[in-house]
Amino acid sequence: MKIDLTFDPAWFYSSERNMFSVSKVIRYLKENCGPEVHVLDQSQLSCSFELAQGEDGSELIRRLNDFLLEAVCTDIKPGTEPYRITVDGTEQRNEHAPVGKGDMERRETSVPGETDSVMGAVEDIVGAEAFKTLCRNIRTDAPELLRDGTAPLFRRTAYLFASAQGAGGEEVLPLFDRLLHEVGLLEGGSAPFNLTMEADRDDRIVLSGGTVEGAYSNPRLVVVSIAQVIERMQDREVKSILLEIFRRNKNCVTVFRMPYASQTLRERVLEDLSDILPVELVSFPPLNEVELRQIAERELAGFSYEADEDVWPLYQKKLEQEGRDGCFYGADTVRKITGEMILAARRVPAQERQGRIVTASAMNALLRHRKRDTESGGLEELDAMVGMAPVADQIREMIRSVQFARSDPQGEMPAMHMVFTGNPGTGKTTVARIVGKALKDAGVLRIGHFVECEARDLVGQYVGHTAPKTHQMCERAYGSVLFIDEAYSLASSDSDVDYGKEALAALIAEMENHRDDLVVIFAGYTQEMKQFLDVNPGLRSRIPYHIQFPNYTREELFDIFRGMIGSRFSYDSAILPKAENFILSLPDEFLDERTFGNGRYIRNLYEKLWSKAAMRSPGSRPEELTLETEDFDEVVRELSASMAKDIKKLPRVGF
Repeated sequence: MKIDLTFDPAWFYSSERNMFSVSKVIRYLKENCGPEVHVLDQSQLSCSFELAQGEDGSELIRRLNDFLLEAVCTDIKPGTEPYRITVDGTEQRNEHAPVGKGDMERRETSVPGETDSVMGAVEDIVGAEAFKTLCRNIRTDAPELLRDGTAPLFRRTAYLFASAQGAGGEEVLPLFDRLLHEVGLLEGGSAPFNLTMEADRDDRIVLSGGTVEGAYSNPRLVVVSIAQVIERMQDREVKSILLEIFRRNKNCVTVFRMPYASQTLRERVLEDLSDILPVELVSFPPLNEVELRQIAERELAGFSYEADEDVWPLYQKKLEQEGRDGCFYGADTVRKITGEMILAARRVPAQERQGRIVTASAMNALLRHRKRDTESGGLEELDAMVGMAPVADQIREMIRSVQFARSDPQGEMPAMHMVFTGNPGTGKTTVARIVGKALKDAGVLRIGHFVECEARDLVGQYVGHTAPKTHQMCERAYGSVLFIDEAYSLASSDSDVDYGKEALAALIAEMENHRDDLVVIFAGYTQEMKQFLDVNPGLRSRIPYHIQFPNYTREELFDIFRGMIGSRFSYDSAILPKAENFILSLPDEFLDERTFGNGRYIRNLYEKLWSKAAMRSPGSRPEELTLETEDFDEVVRELSASMAKDIKKLPRVGF
């Protein structure tokens, strides 16, 4: 006996509680049906087992229905069915589910009535406009396709779902399967069949998850992942698999899945597939800010929470924090954040809570190392930084150039990409953050956010993975600044399969195609960046602004320290002359060393200083802490000892 259990995505994804309930169902199936429970995806379970002689499976299904309704699907409304049970390919009607008046009658007499619930779930999806259009067309066309006998021609058409991470391309598949069954274009009750094209150990393209013959043996939705082979669509093995799919498909509908890569790559994959079988592209682009907020509001409402209006700018900062490591998963990341928001609101002391409302004070707790908000513009912040006057002048020059070009309807938009070179701690990352804000203030960029990544965040793990990954990172930075630290590692691979150079080629295409809506800033050591720019002939010509960040002078380092010490704690005024004497006496060989931290060295000094004070006064709150000269003297002794060791390690040059 084989039981397939599929939850309605509209119910399943409506709250985290519903999504977590799947583990409860798995335990029940293992205890009452059999130990082998297969999770096909988050909302689909399958369990196969042998019935004892004389045992009636209908009683087992009845108990399963009771369990689901009493212990899992406790929040369902009349007129909805949150799950579907199929036994050995035959769907079991749930007589116990609450059904609204007239719903059963409509289900028996009208195809449009049958699809009301699934189409309601489709229309309720955030984003995915192309998918919604596809479903509307299928619902409209299905009766005529069935009447005139052209349904087999419909089933020959495959679909290419190109989805950004967290944009719904995977979550909609159960809905699509249900729609196709309910309008009659798929018969029977077989669950979707998942296949993956991938390279084996001998680098040959093969199918995993089953065979084409097995997948297309019964009417069903067949989902084929081609993410790992999109750069090899012309390979003989790929063409052979596609041809077998076309020949064997009589009663199934096929969906190919790939990442949401650049438009050029999507069109190329579509063309390669279309050589063998008819294919329609359905794109799931990254969710925009409005859509991400809409998902967050729904998630909060699912737990009977809401957020104050002043929470949402802080929520946007949290989204930016989540994406700085190059890992952002769309709706999934939003669900994680909203869960953290609710828990943060619950941690607020009971006497300070405002009911089930997330406040700005609760949201602030989630923002790690959040800097104080400032009313000043980006250029004003840049002017206020120590030693950055030449950099500010170059940024102003770039802004004037772009503004002038935009004022000429016949003029070509100049590129705004930059290279920042210099030693560690010279302000490259800080300035890059401010550049985005300054360009937004000047009307040059739409959004002005700062998206930070390293070269490894652009590089894939297998052939065909790099270009989509690079595109997704760039797409997140459209309208903003993409900052790539130590970019020269993209050109340092010794491997036969050079994914770094593949990422660089994809990046250059993005820089050119979105030159008026994307600023890419490459950063790193001066000499390595010069070599990096020589790797690809088209790279240097696309980067008009090269900004050198020199080491800070001793006087500038002291100015940085003076700005830090008064920003948070009270302090003994005698510390300043001591600090000035220490910093101005730093030896040349220490300052000239390539790995000297510059501003980071001063921040390290400052953080060690307040750490010593905190250890001396345990339990004190920040506003009660005073930095004393004894704390500074202890820090100087430690740094001086470390500096002496570093100087001894430096190579000696002389005669």
